[in-house]
Amino acid sequence: MPRTFQDEQRRPDPFAGLGAPRADEAERYVLGCLLQDDSRLFVECQELRLRPTDFFSERHKAIAQAIWDLNSDAQPSDLIAVSERLRARDQLTMCGGLEYLQTLVADVASTAALTHHAKTVQEKSLLRSVILADNESIFKAQSAGAVAREVLAETQQRISDIAREQVTRGLRPTKDLLAETIELIDKFKEHDAVSGTVTGFSRLDNLTTGLHEGELIILAARPGMGKTAFALSLALNAATNRQHPFPVAFFSLEMDAQQLMLRLLCTQGHFPMQDIRKGRLAPDMMGRLGTITTIISEAPLYIDDQPDLTLLDLRTKCRMLKDSLVKNGTDLGLIVLDYLQLVSGGENAESRQVFISQVSRGLKQLAKELRVPVLALSQLSRKIEDRPSGTAEPKLSDLRESGAIEQDADMVWFIARENKVTAETTVSDEAQDARLIVAKHRNGPTDSIPLVFVPKHAGFYEPSDREPPSELNF
Repeated sequence: MPRTFQDEQRRPDPFAGLGAPRADEAERYVLGCLLQDDSRLFVECQELRLRPTDFFSERHKAIAQAIWDLNSDAQPSDLIAVSERLRARDQLTMCGGLEYLQTLVADVASTAALTHHAKTVQEKSLLRSVILADNESIFKAQSAGAVAREVLAETQQRISDIAREQVTRGLRPTKDLLAETIELIDKFKEHDAVSGTVTGFSRLDNLTTGLHEGELIILAARPGMGKTAFALSLALNAATNRQHPFPVAFFSLEMDAQQLMLRLLCTQGHFPMQDIRKGRLAPDMMGRLGTITTIISEAPLYIDDQPDLTLLDLRTKCRMLKDSLVKNGTDLGLIVLDYLQLVSGGENAESRQVFISQVSRGLKQLAKELRVPVLALSQLSRKIEDRPSGTAEPKLSDLRESGAIEQDADMVWFIARENKVTAETTVSDEAQDARLIVAKHRNGPTDSIPLVFVPKHAGFYEPSDREPPSELNF
C-alpha cells in the first residue's frame, strides 16, 4: 500500500510513554563476562542464540558486535583486542573508551550467572521486537489506502517470524535424535500396521501406514473425476474409525456445506443421490437414514464452506480448532482443502504461478507447524485430455500452474477411472472401476490401488464393497 508524506509524519514512536523494555545492568554483566576472553563463556551465549542486536544500548551493541566478530575470526576477544577493533571502526570513543570496557570487567565478581542475565537480555529484546511489529501494524492500518486483510496478514507474518526465531533448532547430536527415534518406533509398534491417520482404504493404509503429522498430500484429477467424493469418503472414514475417530477439518471452497452433507449421507448410507433429492427414499432407506444421521452427527468432522478463504483464514481456523480439541484431550487428525487453486489472496502476487507456489508452500508449513497431515485437492492440466487413448494416465508434470506443488508434496495421488478422462465421457450410475495412483511417496513405495466409484452414491469404496450391503452393521 502506498505511503504518503502525511503518513510518514505521523508514524508513532514505538517506545513513547513507558519507554523501551531494557535491562542495562544485565547487558553490562554479559559484556563483562565475555570481555574476559573465555571461549567457554562465548559458546554459552551462542548456545542461547544471543546476538549483538539483542542489546539495547548502542554502545553495548557495538561492543558485542566487536566481540562476535573477533570470535568469528578465531581471534582473542579480550579488553585490548576489543578496544582495538572498536578503534578501527571509529567507535571506541562512542563506547566510553578503554576505561568503560575495564569497568565492565571489574564489575563482574563471578561469571556463574551468565546464562540467567543473557536470557534477560534476550527477553527484553523479544519484547521490543513485538512492540516494533505492532507499531508497524498500527502505522500501516492508519495509512492511506490501507486494506484490512493485507494489514492483518502482514501482522501475523511479522509475529510468526519473531516466534519462529525463538524456536529454530540448531545442530543436534545423533545420540539425542536416536532416543527420540526409538520412542517413535515404539509408538509405531503400538498401532500395528497403521501409525498415522487412517484413510479407511486398506491398501492405501498398508502402503502409507496412515497419513502422518507434517505431511502434505496432493490429490489431483481433472474436473468431474471425483476428487471431492474421494476426499469426503476418506475424511468420513477417518472421523468414524471405530478404534480411534480422528478429528477432521474439511474446507470446501467450491461446494456449500449442505451439498457436502448430502454427499456424506449418500456415501455412508449407500443412498441414491437422485432419490434423496426427489424425496423418494424407500421405507427401508428411511429407517437407515436415522442410523446414518446419528453416526455422522457424532463424528468429529468439521466443515467450513467460506468461498473466499485465504491462507491466513485457513491457518487461524485450524489453529483455533486444534487448540480447542487439545483442551478436550484429543487432537486434530487431518486437514482437507478442496481445492488449492481456489484459495484467495493472490491479487498482489507477481504471477498466478508464483501465488500457487506460495499457497503450496504455505500448506506445507501449516502441516509442519500444527503437526497435522494436510490433504489438498488440485486440478490437473488440460493437456492430459489431448493424449492418445490408452496413454492418458496422469503424470506429475500434469499438476496445474506450479511445479512447486510436486516439490512441496510428500505424496501425490491421482484418480483414474476406467474409460473416463473427462467429466463428459460417461454418465452411468453403475459401479465403476477406479484407481488411486500414488505417483509420489517421499517416505515409501508408489503403487496403483484399485477402488470402486459409485456415482449414484457419490462415493469411493473398497472393491469388496462394490454392492451395497443388505444390512448395515454399525
